[in-house]
This record gives sequence, structure tokens and C-alpha cells, in this order.
Amino acid sequence: MFDDKTLDRISARLETQNEREIFTKMRQAYKDVGKARFIEEFCVDGSLRHFTFTAEGELNIHGKIIIHSKAFLQLPVQYRRLLVELCEKLENGEIAHENNMEIKMIRQVCRITFERDRERYFRRICEALNVENIEQVEVGSRRIFEGIKPFEIDRLYNVFTESCNNKNDLIAFGRQIAEGVGCTNITEYCAATEYAIRNLHNEVAARRENANQLNLQNLLADQNFMNSVVQQFIQLQETCNLFRPNNAACNLKFANSMAAANHYDKHKNDFPGRQLTLEEYFNLAVDLTSGQVDDCRVECQWTQDGTTLRREFVSEAHDAFAVVIDRPDGTPVIATLHKLSDKQVH
Repeated sequence: MFDDKTLDRISARLETQNEREIFTKMRQAYKDVGKARFIEEFCVDGSLRHFTFTAEGELNIHGKIIIHSKAFLQLPVQYRRLLVELCEKLENGEIAHENNMEIKMIRQVCRITFERDRERYFRRICEALNVENIEQVEVGSRRIFEGIKPFEIDRLYNVFTESCNNKNDLIAFGRQIAEGVGCTNITEYCAATEYAIRNLHNEVAARRENANQLNLQNLLADQNFMNSVVQQFIQLQETCNLFRPNNAACNLKFANSMAAANHYDKHKNDFPGRQLTLEEYFNLAVDLTSGQVDDCRVECQWTQDGTTLRREFVSEAHDAFAVVIDRPDGTPVIATLHKLSDKQVH
């Protein structure tokens, strides 16, 4: 059994200041992820040489990954060691980053982003918005991207890629809707963009069914359509603001009413049989994430920067999957609810 005195002796035997600092940081982190994993990690000789510190106190693995110590230690040992091995091979030029199946796998399974990928995401976002630095972008009269955080870069890039198919005209349309509904932060911007593009594609499909040959480009230039999307989103957002859960004692809710409106619109048809009403959707989200569903399983994972705990809720009986994010200030917010069988690892 490794007690504190044993750990002190291990620390004292470390040869460099960097190794001692890394060891101390890891030792602090084990309280969040379990002493067993901490001990397991350092039974391997020379393992500390792979790490340095960032100015913010996070771990830098060969300049390829920036990750908080508790986010690193929560990973299963085989993934921790594979991650370190991949970073070392990348630094030494033994493998290429692009099209490497192990890198792709570990990104998805561990929900982590390599520095090279995030730099590429940032460049693509700036290119799509026609700026050198996204922090310069104004939405309405607000610079909502000032101080953008790494995880927000990831989120925005995913919206541009998955919802907008990396097409600049669709990204521009999303920005116009975001301005029209008055977005004040990145979460709202992502919600408005997803809602806008989803409704754009739905309208194109509907007009084709009615033998209307209006194409996508014409619809993107249709100011009346754009105004209708803005008004519909605002109305749905206002309805979300009025919602009160059946479980009056529960204060769990979505991050904001735009996020709530977007997720309801996105997932209201997920469940078989019929479209859920807004009240049914939100009550299921609240019940699933507040311990009101008997068969619910919960899994927790720290985000890469270690500031936020992600909790996943699974109910086989309801075929439902929900996510709650515990923010750095301790406030929990519902991130999404959708059909369990549609669960994907991003």
C-alpha cells in the first residue's frame, strides 16, 4: 500500500525539478480520479520525462497535447500510455498526424483534441468568417468571440463542419440568423446556427416535394425566409423561457433558452410514435438527469482542461441519453437529450 510517506520518498528521489513538479500535480489530481490510477501510472520508469507544464498548470505531452492532470489520470491506463507513445512518435517524426487510425481512435474515445487539430480548427473558422482572428468578429454589435476558449473552438468548428458542411455560404447564413436573434455568447451562436441550417434544409426539402424548383442559393438570398427563421426561433426561445418542470424542486435546466430551443427542435422527433411536445421533452430531460428514472446509469468524465465535469445519463427503458455539464462555478446545466440509439462519440 502506498501511503503519503511512501509518496514523499518517491518524490524526493526524482532527479529534476520538472519531474518533481509533475509528480506533485499528479498527486493532487489523484483525489479526483483515484489513487490506484496515480500509482499505476508511475510504476513505469521514466514516465515523467514525457511531460512539462503550461503556464496555466496543465500537462504538455511533447507539445502535442495539452491536458489537465486529472483529465489525463481518469483515462484507462492503456489509453494514457498510448497517448504518450503517440505524442512521442509525433515529436520524433516516426508517424504522421494525418490519417493515423490510432490518433483518430483516441480522439474519439477519450474526447481530446490535439494541438495541431485545434490550430487547424482555428484557421478554418477564421477563413470561414473572413478574418485573421475570430476575436475580431462582431455579431450584431458584440464581439462575442473575445477570449474564446479551446473547447469553444472545438465546438464552433464542429458546428461549421457537421451542420454547415464546411460551406461558407451556410456559415454566413447561420451568422445572419445569430445576429437576427441577438446572440450574446458562443453557446447561443452555435444554437442559432444549428437551428438556422436545419430549418434551411427542411424548407428546401419541403419545396421540392411541392414541385417548387427554388434552389438552395435562392433560398439563402430570400430575406422573407430569413426573417421567418429568426421570428420562429425567437418565439420558440420565449416558450422555453416559460417552461417550468413537473418536478418543481429541481432547478436543472439548459444553459440558456436558445440552447434549449435548438435541442428541442433538433430532437423532438427522436422518439418513436409521435413528436414530443416541448413540455414532454424538457420534463424527460429533467427527470433523467435528476434521479427520477429508476434504470438510469450515470458515467462521469472530466473535460480536457479539467474545469468541467461531463455527466452522461442513460435509460434503456426510455431509450434516452442525456448530458449534464457541471460548470467550473459548480452550476449544472443540461447539454442535450436525445434517443439513446443515436448516441455518438464526437
